[in-house]
Amino acid sequence: MVHATLQTHRPGVSVAAVRTRYPSPGKARMYLTKVASTTSRTYVGWFVAEY
Repeated sequence: MVHATLQTHRPGVSVAAVRTRYPSPGKARMYLTKVASTTSRTYVGWFVAEY
């Protein structure tokens, strides 16, 4: 299980989902509701828990 939140304020943007084991085992892909920014960095905080 992966939990992710934006650490940079971007109006109208949020984490829509996190897909584990994609594109390969041991990796995860985060999906945002829209492009956060094309000119500056957007930080994401995340952690992984096994249950």
